[in-house]
Amino acid sequence: MSFLFNLFFKPIQWIFSFFFGFIAFAFLILAAVALTFNLWAPKAAPLLLRGGSDFALGVGRSESNLFTMNFNFYDVSIRNGSRYPVANFAQVDRISADLLFLSLFTRRVVVERFAVDLPQVTCVRDAEGRVNVAEFLTAAIGDRSKSSTGSFRRRAARPRQIRFRHVEIHLGKVVLMDFSEQPSHVREIALNYSYVADDVDAEALLRRLSSDLRARGAGLLVQSLLHSFANWADLSSISGDILRSSGLDRGNGAAGWRRGKSR
Repeated sequence: MSFLFNLFFKPIQWIFSFFFGFIAFAFLILAAVALTFNLWAPKAAPLLLRGGSDFALGVGRSESNLFTMNFNFYDVSIRNGSRYPVANFAQVDRISADLLFLSLFTRRVVVERFAVDLPQVTCVRDAEGRVNVAEFLTAAIGDRSKSSTGSFRRRAARPRQIRFRHVEIHLGKVVLMDFSEQPSHVREIALNYSYVADDVDAEALLRRLSSDLRARGAGLLVQSLLHSFANWADLSSISGDILRSSGLDRGNGAAGWRRGKSR
């Protein structure tokens, strides 16, 4: 009997021991990563940008919880790459997101709370006509409108809905710098814009922000953001519709950079 036990059951026992041991080890690793997230996340922030980008992304402090999918980042800085004549891009005082974890696996993603406080953003167009806002967002989120996998193509055909339970957005000042022509031009727009809303979906939010910021003279910022969001499968159709309905899909709005004071 012992011979049969060793012959048949010992290997099975070893396989189960190995399997559950591996699961326990993986769980401990994930728990360690989650518990130390606030320590290593600020140091790993520059790695979020895709290869070939020379933008610099920094995070001063993180107060996040991976277990509850609550993220709070403070003193977030973005600096332009060497191709741009101006280094300053943006300094974000705070960006927060509280996600409903289970919704990430459904067709309707729920963001319990989203907040961003952006005192100033500097939009720069270099001598070759490239705009830093669009290039940075492409480096950060990539082109998610296409994929070689069938599952992603189905997702692109039926984009997920994104619902915000609570939104707080504050934008201070926008600085537009155009180096594509000589002399170069600078335009400063003091927005002091705040928007707070409850239970709003992504389309309604983007339409409201686009309308409000365009009315305050920041249409070029809106154009760059929407063009970048058009590369994101879940937002591509929404962004395209807003671009077309607002007329921002035509041309590059060069005149907008030159309104205001010249450098």
